[in-house]
Amino acid sequence: HRSLAAVAALGLYGVFFVLSLGPMPNMVTGELLPTGARGAGMSVSVGVQWVTSSVVSATFPLLRTSIGTGPTLLCYAASLACGWFFVLGFLPETAGAS
Repeated sequence: HRSLAAVAALGLYGVFFVLSLGPMPNMVTGELLPTGARGAGMSVSVGVQWVTSSVVSATFPLLRTSIGTGPTLLCYAASLACGWFFVLGFLPETAGAS
């Protein structure tokens, strides 16, 4: 039953990630950059996504064993909150700009 719960939790994570922050960098890149720079911007965006996903994948087991699951997830949640405040403070509104 644990393996079924793990697969279900992984599936739910995928669904919620795709419906929330997953596509955000790609959408923002397409909105902010001029047409001629969008290809390069998307390349950088996807590269950064891969690097940050790799960092999370590499650090999660190490942090979980050293500080525990709860504090590890709290660290990731805090970094996500910092990103949210960055977007609120520094990302320009593009509604009606084009």
